[in-house]
Amino acid sequence: EDAQSTLFSNPKAATNMTMIAKIERSAVSTQPSPIRVYVGDELAGVSEPIDSLYFITIQSDMSGSPVRFETENGTPLTIFNNPSSVHYAPDAHHGSLLEPVILVPENPSRVYKIIENNHVVIIRNNEKYDVTGKKL
Repeated sequence: EDAQSTLFSNPKAATNMTMIAKIERSAVSTQPSPIRVYVGDELAGVSEPIDSLYFITIQSDMSGSPVRFETENGTPLTIFNNPSSVHYAPDAHHGSLLEPVILVPENPSRVYKIIENNHVVIIRNNEKYDVTGKKL
């Protein structure tokens, strides 16, 4: 499938915001795949991973509406440790190359690990623990 067929554009949207995100791979058992971004109930962006990062342009005109994410197969994603942190704001930018927004499946009871600042961090119920079980 060529890249042209997956490009997304919302001709009704007058503004956009951007985000650099990463899906925590240890939390998802599938291969990297496109993600869809919604503002309210409207599709506002589609992004393919590039070296495990998603460079997302979110197009909308619904300022203040919650932004939500899902995988290509429909699995809802949430922002790690801050599930309701992003609302649509024109010209806003979230994440960076060194600290992308981390997306995880919406399943608070799931336990998984991430690497953060070169240390293994265990995630349980959206809370961080070190490898000894001490809450961070």
